[in-house]
Amino acid sequence: MRMNMLCVLGMSHQTASMQVLEDFFLDPNRASGLHEKLEPSVEELIILQTCNRWECYISLQSEDEKPLLQAIKSFFTGRGSELDSSMYFKRDTECVRHLLEVTASLDSIVLGESQILGQVKEAYQVCRNQGWTGKLLNKLFETAVRGGKRVRTETGISRGAVSISQASVELGKKILGDLRDRRVLVVGAGEMGVLACRHLQSSGCEQIYLMNRTPQRAEEVCKRNGWTALPLSHLKERLFDVDMVISAVATPGYLLDAEQVQSLIQERRFKTLALIDISLPRSLDPALGKFPKVFLYDIDDLKGIVDENIQERRQQISLAEGIIEEEFSSFFQWCNQQDLVPAFQSIGKWKDEMVHQEMEKWVPKVSASLKEGDREVLRRLADSLANKLMHLPLQMLKECPDEKEDRERTLRVVEDVIRRNSNGS
Repeated sequence: MRMNMLCVLGMSHQTASMQVLEDFFLDPNRASGLHEKLEPSVEELIILQTCNRWECYISLQSEDEKPLLQAIKSFFTGRGSELDSSMYFKRDTECVRHLLEVTASLDSIVLGESQILGQVKEAYQVCRNQGWTGKLLNKLFETAVRGGKRVRTETGISRGAVSISQASVELGKKILGDLRDRRVLVVGAGEMGVLACRHLQSSGCEQIYLMNRTPQRAEEVCKRNGWTALPLSHLKERLFDVDMVISAVATPGYLLDAEQVQSLIQERRFKTLALIDISLPRSLDPALGKFPKVFLYDIDDLKGIVDENIQERRQQISLAEGIIEEEFSSFFQWCNQQDLVPAFQSIGKWKDEMVHQEMEKWVPKVSASLKEGDREVLRRLADSLANKLMHLPLQMLKECPDEKEDRERTLRVVEDVIRRNSNGS
């Protein structure tokens, strides 16, 4: 039984600019259209789309990829030059290893990032529910998801913050402990501020306040995410009741001046306050850190944490690669055994027929009045004996050499034994 060719084609942050990736972005409607275009050429298809890549994983009978590439170019009309310069094509072993590395987050912009595993799993489920997949891609993606989970749980590749926004939240947790019941104020609704809010939310924080120089922007972001927008003019008075402030806004001068807020800090009765300034230039007065129970950190402090965590993650790459190698071998071992499936099925059918024939032959000789329960016991005995006698030959069949000639010779021997014994029964 010949296995289909596996291949992946697509583009990622490794080969294309963000602008090109945005131009080729496959939303659900576009992905469905691409499937229709590729369907005549492929047996199975899974489309993976993330913010940093789009990829088509394909199983097809032909080893000629030209019709496939022509269909892709036909779908993306007029973008042939960009496809030629940005799109990659990998087949068989390279395809399998690529997916395992992607799912393990070794191919991500941020090494060890946690989202890609869920994105691969979701893409697989969506395409499987659409009926686009089959036996080969199902096994491949189940192997990749298992490998990705192992990398996350058996290595430290996802531990520690590796972005400034994430590091600011992790630092806040070290200062304040559990953030679930803490009030956190984020100043700035730009990329870093919004990311900080999301990291707060994923850390269990339920009281997130967002301020921005343009109030409408803060209100729009908060409405989409369930946070609370506050006017920037209320910043100083909010120091009285929040536990942490993350400032991520570019502004001339300091938003908070130590002399101006000294009385507010004292009114807090020296309750712990975490101030984390990820603005450049700084937006919080460094003198604020001199007050009792006020912990002030700036972007230089966080960069040191991030750099240390990145180095720790890189040290985990070899462990992750070891897991990938195990899953890689497991997948191809499964592939190599697929041409043995008909032989196993023939052996199983032959064994059932032999048990049935011997039961019909010998049970009447034991007793014509044998009860049905006794017949079932004898049938189980005969079946058990047959399974034990066949265990070694079946194991030898599973472990037969990978070389084509040796495997074909082994299969011919098995088929001949079954034929001879079936004829002789």
